[in-house]
Amino acid sequence: MKPARIAVIGDVILDRYWIGDTSRISPEAPVQVVTIGSQKDRVGGAANVAHGVKALGLEVDLFGFVGDDEQARSLEKNLAEIGIRPHLLQAQGVPTTTKLRVLSPSQQLIRLDFEAPVPRVDALKIRDLVLGRINQYAALILSDYKKGVISSLNEAEVHAL
Repeated sequence: MKPARIAVIGDVILDRYWIGDTSRISPEAPVQVVTIGSQKDRVGGAANVAHGVKALGLEVDLFGFVGDDEQARSLEKNLAEIGIRPHLLQAQGVPTTTKLRVLSPSQQLIRLDFEAPVPRVDALKIRDLVLGRINQYAALILSDYKKGVISSLNEAEVHAL
């Protein structure tokens, strides 16, 4: 029996982790100095929802928005490794939403967010892309992190999905 095919539509995020040791305080300001030893990139936001659906053994298509940057390429690489089919629209000059966490072995020290809202016109393009394939899916999952893919659509546009 072929597994059901599910579409996840929403705000795609790259969760990036810089991990290192802290052994001193900066002479410039009263903050810890972290010597980065490793980096991990993981799928976040709607991409993490898609990952969870894939882990249930279902086929998953992910629809969202990314920038034209290294973070988008990392996200797409991670999605390919998981086995999720990405349908990610790219825009010039807008970053892929990225949450960078700096970790010391025992704690998160800071989170830095790189983001810009998805323009409404791009959210409509994603909606139209989904509507063009809607008969392929057993279910749609809308994953809204208030970055614009879902939140910039009006109620009628969301209900069209």
